[in-house]
Amino acid sequence: MKTLSTPPFWDLHLHGVCGIDFMTATPDEMVVACENLGSHGTGAFAPTLLTAEPRLLRDACARWGAFLERCSNPKFLSTLAARPLGLHLEGPFLNPLMAGAHPKGALKKPNLALIHELLRAACGHVTIVTLAPEMPGALPLIRYLAQRNIRVQLGHTLADATQARAAVGAGATGVTHLFNAMRTHHRSPGLLAPLRRGQLTAEIITDGLHLDPEFVLWCCGAAPDSLYAVSDGCSAVGAKPGAHLTLGSLKLERRAKAAVVADSGILAGGATYLTAHPVVFGRLGVTPKNFLHLFYGIQQRLFPHVRTSARARNHFDPKTLRYLGSGAR
Repeated sequence: MKTLSTPPFWDLHLHGVCGIDFMTATPDEMVVACENLGSHGTGAFAPTLLTAEPRLLRDACARWGAFLERCSNPKFLSTLAARPLGLHLEGPFLNPLMAGAHPKGALKKPNLALIHELLRAACGHVTIVTLAPEMPGALPLIRYLAQRNIRVQLGHTLADATQARAAVGAGATGVTHLFNAMRTHHRSPGLLAPLRRGQLTAEIITDGLHLDPEFVLWCCGAAPDSLYAVSDGCSAVGAKPGAHLTLGSLKLERRAKAAVVADSGILAGGATYLTAHPVVFGRLGVTPKNFLHLFYGIQQRLFPHVRTSARARNHFDPKTLRYLGSGAR
């Protein structure tokens, strides 16, 4: 059977996999996560930490920092394991009015002392920080991070266009899950203003649940060179039926292809591997070349120093775009 093959996918927003919560993962579980992701077509990923109390965040950063230090040895992980790029801190500097599933009680105003502690705990292995630029103290924090070559993404925010421009001027370069947990109004473009100008690149969740697939395609047409796909997945991704699922302090339930907070029903994250997303567009009859770059193109340019397995390829049914597996060229 002839298949459609692509490079491995890159997921820059992932909170867990196969029952493993990245907030509490042990070193052995981190290895399992890398192997599992690699076997499901993800070549590289950014382990993403949720808002939590400072002590819990420091502990999680320290565990991942030590693990990422070991990953600097190219022989530490198997050849086909997914490569962890560095931590993505989604919070705690978010707007409480746009918290989503993030625990509001643990949100903080932008704080240089706290971010310094987290970077030190992670041994410098933080590559992305998501924050709300309208919060007091956000601009100095953006400058601090940008000076250290840490990608600053704007998210969980009510920022207007003026605040978004100021954030870009301070060094912000990205948007976290475009159109989820952000201001959207036809008379207040917010983050869309700098995105239209090509000043930002943006995550977009392509699971067909966080955003309608037709809307995702419209976004791709509006900003064809500025979007990249993420799963925003959590421990529910690839988890066995009945597995105990968490996202930091939150207990989760899997409902169809999504994970929700057990006691509130709030959407907490995706529950599918990134390689399960192309089939969503296959159902719409979209030509693969018009969107498959979302899964690896910009991501590779953002992290040009990272090399995934030269032998790995993802294989898809050319008609349905159903993921068939990974293998050699």
